[in-house]
Amino acid sequence: MTVQSYLDDAVAAMTPSAEDRTVASAHRTAIQDAVVSGMDAFRIFETGSWSHGTALRVWSDVDYFASMRHVRPSQSYDDILQLKNVLADKLRWSARSVTIDRPGVRIEWPSGPPTEVMPAHITGDDDYWIPDPKGTGWVKSSPLKHNEYVNSTRDLIPRTKDFVRLVKLWKYRSGAPITSLYLELRAAKYLREHQPFAMMLDLTGFFSWLNEIELAGLNDPSRFDGRRITAAGDSLLPLARLYSERAASRADQARSAYLASDYLGAQLHLQQLISP
Repeated sequence: MTVQSYLDDAVAAMTPSAEDRTVASAHRTAIQDAVVSGMDAFRIFETGSWSHGTALRVWSDVDYFASMRHVRPSQSYDDILQLKNVLADKLRWSARSVTIDRPGVRIEWPSGPPTEVMPAHITGDDDYWIPDPKGTGWVKSSPLKHNEYVNSTRDLIPRTKDFVRLVKLWKYRSGAPITSLYLELRAAKYLREHQPFAMMLDLTGFFSWLNEIELAGLNDPSRFDGRRITAAGDSLLPLARLYSERAASRADQARSAYLASDYLGAQLHLQQLISP
């Protein structure tokens, strides 16, 4: 097996099938009916990795924004609590559990991936206010623009989404406390700035670079209003940097072996990187 075929196999194993997609969306109608009738919401719509085409089998939750019709309360917890109570009541016969997990509500099912639902209030510029994960108020989010950014990167580099999946595979298997959104946007931005594309060299180069910048926050690349996207909360950032440092060390070893034509050694180091 070549290094490239190893990476290709890793991507294929984690890419959801059509059946996985059907299972992931199986509860959408029930959730929408509950939120529309129980909170007078406009609708729900899918965000995150399943909508971006970067979801991982087994690992990725299904994310929805619930677009609210009522005036946004000053305390986001008011919306979260009401959403949790409505979903717990309406889904009591189908869901295994419904719990608050800021910035939204987490639903566990008897089978299939968990679902995360967040209350969201549209702004005048097609962004949404969603609960602040680190506070009691609200922060802006641009899920549609993030999707457009990743898709436009894919238009430049066709294997962008495969690359993002490998980066996320490292996150989930290592347990690194870094947000998927941060990694996805960092990965897309890295590929835009490091052309031409070579999967092995770019993957190892990305982890080395991520460590060099110490997981610095980035300006939201889908906008130009100074908004910052952080890798982790303040309390978890030191731990996240330790994971990044370890990944960079393994990436450097894999890259060195590959450039020395030690392809078996490169593959072994890659396995330690993305399947620790």
